[in-house]
Amino acid sequence: MNHTQSKLTDEVRSPLDEYLDAIEQVLVETGISRSERRNICDEVEAQVLEMAWDRTGDQPDKQDISAIIAELDDPTAYRDRDESSAAADLPLLSTQCRRHPLAMTALLLPVAGLLLVFTPLAPRGESFTYAWFAIIGFLSIVCAGLAVRDIRLTPERYSGMGIAIAGALFLPVVILATLFVLQIT
Repeated sequence: MNHTQSKLTDEVRSPLDEYLDAIEQVLVETGISRSERRNICDEVEAQVLEMAWDRTGDQPDKQDISAIIAELDDPTAYRDRDESSAAADLPLLSTQCRRHPLAMTALLLPVAGLLLVFTPLAPRGESFTYAWFAIIGFLSIVCAGLAVRDIRLTPERYSGMGIAIAGALFLPVVILATLFVLQIT
């Protein structure tokens, strides 16, 4: 028989019921939904009963239940726990849709590099163009790799996986397409 589902007399259960009522009252004050309050109280009840059965090995009495409850957190700790978890969630919510800056860099770097090659400011020559594309391509791939790593490690904080991958592939695809077009003509 599952110890948490065993029947205790009302007298033995009274300290547990008072403790659960106090927890539920604190949770009501913090605005937690009814189903969530029920889940929390059910978990606490199961924990207390399991601890009581493990300690006594027999039917626990009122003193056993009271002793276990005395070791647990005060019901007001559920208010503090709720506020601290809500405060911890706020930064995540504010940065949840934030694109990773290196993902944007990986995409914009090759575009800026291509535009620079076609301006009068860029030095002319085939060797410069190859070196420039190699440097820009390498930096773009490094930025994209770092962005992908960070996005995978903290998906709740950053987004932009597609942008990072597009940035890593942009310059190589443009170069391959250019070479393909030059071969055809």
